[in-house]
Amino acid sequence: LVTHIPNKGEQIVRYYGYYSNKSRGMRTKTDIDIKTPVPVDSDITKKELRRIWARLIQKVYYTATLR
Repeated sequence: LVTHIPNKGEQIVRYYGYYSNKSRGMRTKTDIDIKTPVPVDSDITKKELRRIWARLIQKVYYTATLR
């Protein structure tokens, strides 16, 4: 269990691909991160959104229990 404890100053988590420092730096230079899409406001009320969400969750768990 002690082998999982890092030495002082040792980095345990490594980031590759999209989350690497190089990729993040390249994205900030090209302003891609700034242009990420954001959710659009809709006419649906919070109550309706909760109902829709509950129905989707029900579908997921219902199909999972049938397997």
